[in-house]
Amino acid sequence: MTEAERWYRRAADSGHASAVANLGVLLAERGDLAGAEPWLRQAAHGGSPHGRSNYGVLLRMTGREEEARAWLERP
Repeated sequence: MTEAERWYRRAADSGHASAVANLGVLLAERGDLAGAEPWLRQAAHGGSPHGRSNYGVLLRMTGREEEARAWLERP
């Protein structure tokens, strides 16, 4: 675990919305899509535009095109 991940986890666990999305992105960029998904889902459901778009991209990357489209087309 990198220092950045530790700080993002600490902030995300405290409810910091941006940290939730950023932790998901960090994990996805590392190739840990399974680890990223719950964080990005939480960010998307929490109303984060950044989380919503990244969750949609993750869904598309894992072959869930219909579900991805629903998230990516939200205003």
